[in-house]
Amino acid sequence: MEKTFNHLPALITASQAWTQTNALALRDSADIRLTGPATLFGTVQEGALKMLETLRCPVSGYEFEEFIHGIYNAFNAQSALIMLDPQPDARQDRLAQILGDWTPSIYRIGPQVENNGLNLNFRLSMMRTLLSLNISFHYKCYVRYYPRKKALIRRYPKIRNSIKK
Repeated sequence: MEKTFNHLPALITASQAWTQTNALALRDSADIRLTGPATLFGTVQEGALKMLETLRCPVSGYEFEEFIHGIYNAFNAQSALIMLDPQPDARQDRLAQILGDWTPSIYRIGPQVENNGLNLNFRLSMMRTLLSLNISFHYKCYVRYYPRKKALIRRYPKIRNSIKK
């Protein structure tokens, strides 16, 4: 656990830099999809929810096996995909390559991804139970920075008093 907590400052710095580089492009996406392995499905869902609440555009999260069974067919040039890649996976590499012909907005997060400005390349904690914590910090950095780019204020719901209705 100490190793993971010592790793957080570098993760936060990398996440802030990635967010500042990619926030505007994601803002302009018509829809955003997150995908990751089954071991990170809860993290994918939490990330999709946080981004949906912040971006107020269609955001959904899928387990990778589910995603490759056809969901990717709904992609076009205005779509964005954020892939959690905690370990090397030739199928994820191939999917990113194929969808990269359809949209320029393919973002990958993991230790082995190419460091090309779109991806967030960092070593994730090897402790499986804390991997979600590492990635959750990345999402939190994104949703903290993004509203300023889109001029949204998270404190105020889209529809005032919507919970009371």
